[in-house]
Amino acid sequence: MKIELILIFSLLLGPIYFDGANGADQPDMYKVIYMRCLKGDANLDGIITQAEFSAVFQAFDKNGDGAVTRDEYVDGWVALTKQTRDVANAYFHVADLNHDNVIDQDDYAGMYTLFDQNGDGALTFQECVQEAENVVRATPFSELFEKSDRNKDEFLTKAEFRTFFQSFDNDDDSRIDTRECDAGWALLDYARKWDADSLFRCIDTNGDRYITEAEMDKLFGQYDKNADDKLDLQEVKLMKGLLVKPKYTSH
Repeated sequence: MKIELILIFSLLLGPIYFDGANGADQPDMYKVIYMRCLKGDANLDGIITQAEFSAVFQAFDKNGDGAVTRDEYVDGWVALTKQTRDVANAYFHVADLNHDNVIDQDDYAGMYTLFDQNGDGALTFQECVQEAENVVRATPFSELFEKSDRNKDEFLTKAEFRTFFQSFDNDDDSRIDTRECDAGWALLDYARKWDADSLFRCIDTNGDRYITEAEMDKLFGQYDKNADDKLDLQEVKLMKGLLVKPKYTSH
């Protein structure tokens, strides 16, 4: 089993770090993605096979029954990366494409297809890097989704979405200023400090230097793509488009 392929899904932290906004060393995942995807292509033919890709998830199948449960995944993730259970749950949702509460062969095939951007049935090194970058950029939003989904039904109502940045609101005034945004964003896994400014500017549409409930309602409408008055994780992950493009990329 090629444990280095875990990087494909941001499961393996590398030795390259940057100084995070909260003063702590954080892994610079954009450099690590490039290096580990390169290492993952064992025969250097530029292709990662479906078997190699599936092995990333099968590594978490503790009892070997062919299906990775939420507990197996979360426990394995936390042990491997030392990240929080909220982050582990967020990644579980990303991988459990059919929402049956296990990651199995049906999900492996779907994820491989998702990473195979041109749909030719062969996952190239470049496709691996690009989609892995997308996963990492979406990680802070996945983590906030988990925190905001109060009833754990895997959807955010408009009321829940208003609390999306509630953990940033240090003075409990129901709005987020620039300093709160910077400080709160810095505490999220893989959240880069220069993204906080980009995020704030995009949401603060009236330029009053606050993110308000009215602006969150507007954002909710923007990302409710199927107009069902709720947001699923896939819709929320689209918010990664509000961030600065990664500095380290292969394309």
